[in-house]
Order: sequence, then structure tokens, then C-alpha cells
Amino acid sequence: MYAQRPTGTTITATGMPTATGTGPWSISGNPAGICSIYQPSLSLQYSAAFNLPEISTQEVLFILPLNRNSIGIQLDRYGFSAFNQITAGVIYGKMFGSELSIGMKFSYHQLGMAGYAGTGSFSVNLGLVYRVQEKISLGAYGVNLSQQQYPAVRAGIPIASRYGFGIAWRSSEQVLLEGMAEQQTEQPADFRACLSYRPALPFTIRGGLALHPLKHYAGFGFSMKSLSADLTACSDQIMGYRSQINLSYVW
Repeated sequence: MYAQRPTGTTITATGMPTATGTGPWSISGNPAGICSIYQPSLSLQYSAAFNLPEISTQEVLFILPLNRNSIGIQLDRYGFSAFNQITAGVIYGKMFGSELSIGMKFSYHQLGMAGYAGTGSFSVNLGLVYRVQEKISLGAYGVNLSQQQYPAVRAGIPIASRYGFGIAWRSSEQVLLEGMAEQQTEQPADFRACLSYRPALPFTIRGGLALHPLKHYAGFGFSMKSLSADLTACSDQIMGYRSQINLSYVW
């Protein structure tokens, strides 16, 4: 369960810098990231490991900004026929002035395992993003704050609890640099360095590095008017190579 972390292509390509809330898929860590979206958007994402294509993740995310408030709905499914997890989440974010954003995410998790009855549990995430100055932002979040687990499965399978802090620096209109640290329950602390570079419209190049466990990320994106597409590859010591594709539409 700890290896499973649904997140969209654009955030995966840069090493999952979910703390500073840049882009819709940052809500997989920091729900305050929903406030960085200023137009209604719908995103679809698919991910699979090269060596285990039957184990895949499918996600859909809808975000609706309403002045200084934003709401979102996220649905994802991970696994295969003998083991799968479905998560449905509702996200709410609010901006306080132009510097501070706070968000909450309420999720219901359903677990299915061959030989066991299905079981479910709830979790709550909380996060904030603070804009220190025009080009620098800080972010912090907690995932599954009450450390819930699936109650009806033998030995109790936990839902991952994580806490993260990060910083983002937009050095220019073309370059965004991000770094963060994350601590997951009963796991070593992880540190990530992330880069997003837009050499010219409509292209974006992304890359990132995570230390524990060691992972390398790379990807690129293409956007034109309301439609954007992104492709990512990840090298993972546990799962090997994994690919993701994401399509987004903005009204």
C-alpha cells in the first residue's frame, strides 16, 4: 500500500514536488494546490509499469474555482483483479488575500483483495501554501492525519500517512525550481529536487530526483488553447520503469 501513490503526470515528471501546490495534481499531497487553478479543468491520467502492465492506475480530477474558493473531485483506481484500491476524494481550498492558501481533502478508500470481503476507510488531508514574495512560495501538508487503516483486513493494512514541507522558486517565466522533504510513517525521510522548463510555447520539459528510495523522473508536455497532453517516465528501484500519460481540458 505504501508503494501506491496516485498522482498526475505533470507532478510526477518533476519528482512529485507536492508541497508547494503548483498545478492541479499537487493535491495528491497538498490540497491547497487546488487554489493554483483559476479556470474549470478536467484531467484524465493513466499509469502502468513497463514490466508489470497489468498493474495500472487510472485517475480523473475535476476542479471548479469559485472566486477565492475552489472545489474539486478526484477518483482513482489502482491494482489488478486480485488486489485493487479505489479512492474517491472531495477537495476544498480557500485563498486568504494574495499570499495564503489553505486546503482540505476528504477521501474514502475502498480495498478489494481476493479471498477477503471488501473493506473501506476514510482519511483527511490538510495543507497550506504561503507566497513569501512574487517568485518564492512555501508549502506544508499532512496526509491521513488521523493515521486510519483498513479495519476488516487481517493484520490491518494501513493507509499511508505523510508529512511534507517544500519551497518553490520561479526564477523566470520559463523556469520553476522546487525542493521538498517528506516523512512517511515508518519510512526514511525523502528529499526531492525538481525542475520545470518551458523553452517556448507550447512545450514544457520536466525532470526530478527523489532520494529514498532513489527515483529518476523525466517528461514533457504540450499545450494548445484549452487542451494539454503530458507524458512521463519514472525509474523506480521497486517497480522498475513506469510510464504515465495525462490529458487535460480547461474551459
